[in-house]
Amino acid sequence: MTATAHYAVALTVRKALTECYTILDTGKEVACNPKEVPISTVVYFTMRITLHAYTSVTAATVMDGIGADLAFDQAVPSSGVVATEKAGKGKMGATKVTWTKGDPVVSDGYTLDLYVYTRLNPKQKQQYTSTGIQYLNSGPEAYFAYEETQYVVQGPSIAVNVVASPELQ
Repeated sequence: MTATAHYAVALTVRKALTECYTILDTGKEVACNPKEVPISTVVYFTMRITLHAYTSVTAATVMDGIGADLAFDQAVPSSGVVATEKAGKGKMGATKVTWTKGDPVVSDGYTLDLYVYTRLNPKQKQQYTSTGIQYLNSGPEAYFAYEETQYVVQGPSIAVNVVASPELQ
């Protein structure tokens, strides 16, 4: 006897860096590669969360954490409502973002742009003071209902490579 299981993708959530720049002492914005950010520099990021429904789902909500190494500036959704709050004890200044989309239309894509920048560490220096891979967060989580059952989908985390950049020092 053979049993075959089938599954369908009901909803996806993705997160990516779409913009990265620094500001020189002259006030000029300088674009940086989101995958290779300069060390010891204030870096401004735009992170985009994309939500896509492939079938009829309801009550779609996305939660994402902005770590304490980043200062949260603003959130701009294509639709839906966004709420932010400081994360609980032990999170040292992290921000929790909740994006309530509701009932997404099948085949439509929705976006939430998060604007953040690197924060000063306790020694009043820029957060990224050593080269190497830094994880910006653990990735977004999308909660939704499909055929009256609750599901959660974990999106990918975002990492950047902190590199030496003498022209920006």
